[in-house]
Amino acid sequence: MNKLHYVIVLLVIVGFVFSGCSKKSADKLMGKWQATEFEDTTFKSMDIKVGYEFTKDTIINTATVHGDSMPMLKIGYVIKDTTLGDTLVLEATHPQSQQKGMFKITFDGSKMKLTDPGNTRMTLEKQ
Repeated sequence: MNKLHYVIVLLVIVGFVFSGCSKKSADKLMGKWQATEFEDTTFKSMDIKVGYEFTKDTIINTATVHGDSMPMLKIGYVIKDTTLGDTLVLEATHPQSQQKGMFKITFDGSKMKLTDPGNTRMTLEKQ
């Protein structure tokens, strides 16, 4: 085999590795998650609970303030990229404004570190 064949085989193998990581990360994402920690001090000082539910193609965001739950709109998303399986990037489209924003997600055991399109960073645990 010449060098071109080796390069093609290597690219195919790398493609399978990345596609496998993407699927595994996406599978971990599915389900309901509850925020347990916020990096933003504004959220820390308020009585707010934030939750996300990830389905196959929808993000459902819920905020609970002083015991009153406020479900947000369902937001459609597509998985844009994974970086060696560590960072899952979702492109979300708001259903009314059609604005797009990126969610960046990493997994640490049973916890998820999430940065939302507004650059709010939080740690969530699967429910």
